[in-house]
Amino acid sequence: MVTIHDRVIADLGLPGFDIQEPALGVSRSRRLGAAQKPSAGGPMRAVLATSQSSSWTAQEVLPPGPAFHAVDASIALVDGPEQKFVLFGLNGAFSSGGKIRYSTWTPASSFTHWRTAYAGTQNNCGPSAVVIQDKPWVLRRAQDDFFMFFWAGCRFRYLRTSDGMNWGDVDTGNPDPIYDVPTAAPEEPVLASFCCHPSAAADGSVFLAHATGTYGMGGKIRVLIGVDPEGDGAGALTFTYAKQIGGEPAEISPRFSQGSLLPVPNPAGQYKSATVPTIACDPSDPDWAHIVYHDVAEDDPMDVNVYIASLHRIGGHWDFVPPHPVHDEVLVDGVNRASQCTPVLAVDPRGWIHILYYDNRSSYEPEPGAYETDQYDAWYALSTDHGATFRRSNLRTSGDALPAMDLGLQLGGIGSNWSPREYNCIGIYESGTETRVWVLYSGTSDEAADDPARRTVFFGQQIVVTLEEE
Repeated sequence: MVTIHDRVIADLGLPGFDIQEPALGVSRSRRLGAAQKPSAGGPMRAVLATSQSSSWTAQEVLPPGPAFHAVDASIALVDGPEQKFVLFGLNGAFSSGGKIRYSTWTPASSFTHWRTAYAGTQNNCGPSAVVIQDKPWVLRRAQDDFFMFFWAGCRFRYLRTSDGMNWGDVDTGNPDPIYDVPTAAPEEPVLASFCCHPSAAADGSVFLAHATGTYGMGGKIRVLIGVDPEGDGAGALTFTYAKQIGGEPAEISPRFSQGSLLPVPNPAGQYKSATVPTIACDPSDPDWAHIVYHDVAEDDPMDVNVYIASLHRIGGHWDFVPPHPVHDEVLVDGVNRASQCTPVLAVDPRGWIHILYYDNRSSYEPEPGAYETDQYDAWYALSTDHGATFRRSNLRTSGDALPAMDLGLQLGGIGSNWSPREYNCIGIYESGTETRVWVLYSGTSDEAADDPARRTVFFGQQIVVTLEEE
């Protein structure tokens, strides 16, 4: 049984700025979220909920020092019983001297001290000579083994620590070691700046989904698998690419070019989002991993779909389950197909797959020609059979029926129109017969519904999945 709780605005009192790309950490009794506030030119926002309910408390993330502009948040639960979280963000990511900084949250201390885990020293691999870092992803592999992956100098890099609260401090001359992730070949550089998305498998290995080049131009989605060669929980991992039984690489060839405007028309232009792949391993079965991403349909370049592809290990190789849509296909006005985009997933200890994505099928009037393509809803999909089939719910109409979200709003400072950009987030906490699924996603406030200058907030919603008796 799936129960959808009402949608609430997780960022309280700030409908006047854009809030995008949220991150989320979940424990038994707390939820901690953060998101960037790019158009305001200031610090990211954070929200905290202290119980499994729909209430949130919002705050600015204000580290010491002038002009801290933080983007690309990432959060991990460090210690469940002690309720400790770590939060990463980029400070000056797209300018010379950009830094990846981090802070911690405990019940007694809320982001009071920020340290620098990485400071850029290498130029971008493109025509620019600017030092660029992008998207840190923090991963808890075990209680005493944590990773932070990021993109820098046209390659993937990472830090590793046994103490998730301490990642060194470059500014005080005490940096932690930096390791590189070897990708395919030197002649095939990682041109897309967005970093690889990590997930920890049940056997302790680390899976990374990443893009090569740009989609639609010979680019691929590939999966690297990292193992600890010494088994001591320290030092560099050894990475190899996932291979199919016949020796071919387990990879995906999307049709859409990464970073381009999606072919979804709206009054302000087109929807902007990179086709970022996210991966999640089965935490109880090391032989399953799943990838979701969006792409244009094979038979219709104007139709955007959400796809899932799975890796199933048989012996020492991987059976690659080809991509297929998470949703059904519908003609919303007799002519146009509904579009879906920006998926993210999590897998619970039962092996059930939980996916959050946008879908615009419900946002149209019954009259012919009145289809509003810029109106989207957040949808939730659940699979209990390793992604073969899904049951789906509209998080708006299954909750308190707040207005649909508008992905065509004007955006000041970032591009020509608003979009949620690369990703949203999903977190799960499993206890007994229940899995509590928490989602944070970008949207528009239901206030001032006809104001084209209104800005975005992000919504929090709880989904409770109860194990049904056979």
